[in-house]
Amino acid sequence: MFDSMHMSMKKIRILLSVIVGYACIALVIYQWISERSRLTVRLQTEDEFLLVNEKEEFHPTSPAYNKQQYQNLPFKLLTAKETANKLQISEIKRETRHRTFLQTQTTCTQKYLLLILVPSSPLNFKTRRVIRQTWGTDYAMNRTWRTMFLLGQSRHPTEMKYLSAETAIYGDIIQGFQTDSYQNLTLKIEMGLEWAMKYCDFEFLLKADDDVFVNTFKLLNYLRKPDTPKIKLYLGNVARRSKTQRVGKWALSYEEYQREILPRFCLGPAYVLSIDVVHQFVDIFDPKKPLKLEDVYMGMLAERVGVSPRRHHGFRTNQKEHCSQNFELIVIHEASSDCIIKLFNKALEERFRQEMEQP
Repeated sequence: MFDSMHMSMKKIRILLSVIVGYACIALVIYQWISERSRLTVRLQTEDEFLLVNEKEEFHPTSPAYNKQQYQNLPFKLLTAKETANKLQISEIKRETRHRTFLQTQTTCTQKYLLLILVPSSPLNFKTRRVIRQTWGTDYAMNRTWRTMFLLGQSRHPTEMKYLSAETAIYGDIIQGFQTDSYQNLTLKIEMGLEWAMKYCDFEFLLKADDDVFVNTFKLLNYLRKPDTPKIKLYLGNVARRSKTQRVGKWALSYEEYQREILPRFCLGPAYVLSIDVVHQFVDIFDPKKPLKLEDVYMGMLAERVGVSPRRHHGFRTNQKEHCSQNFELIVIHEASSDCIIKLFNKALEERFRQEMEQP
């Protein structure tokens, strides 16, 4: 009897060992699967895109990464509502203390004559670096201007990791909860204007795309002139009596905009606003569904507050200059990184020459 009990106990120990062994194997397989398919959820508003299942890593410095287009990225895109239903969790609402989707609360440490806001795509790491190394940075002890980059949320978790590192290193990124896309450009600009009014002290604001060269020395000289308006300034390359397009990239439906002629507005690549105009825009803009054409929308706001766009011939924003060395220009649109470096060096040489000619 004792022998039979001993055999039964031995069988039970063997069975328990087998069960434990299978459990360990199952745990290892589960951890491997989890590592291979990490669930990343970023809940925003219902009409924004979220991603589930990061399946491929990209490095921002690799050619394959830089050539990758959003529509070809290897992950499944869901709306916030679909994701919330799938995971049975509620959506995260926008920060209540802000009218826009503004997330960043970084504060300026001094007053600037010029605050520069540059909307940029999460992919454009190199472009932002070039701007920081050239026209975007004031190297003087007493800084006159400051450049901040406006970004939304990336659709790829790896990009968000690099953006977090970039923010920690440079401290010049303003981010919102909205998905970063061309359709959300106006939301991005509104976010930047709200941040400027809440967290920074300045006299003038320049909005400039990240594919332009800005001769900041020449712009500051203009802003300092006694005859330059210090209030009600909306400055740039003014579009007059432009027809509303109903087809194409800049098309507006009748539901979005009924008039056949657009209001006068400064073309989007670059324009300057005095602080009082920024304040008025922030007070009246639509933080939920503004017109998708950002520059036209700024013209609409200006029309509502009674501010007329002011034309400056130095804002060459409607044609390619092919790296022009025209020192009369303040803004040159569609400048490559190499062109920006070349133009900045020329502008620096001109600045040195002017300083040497001072008595």
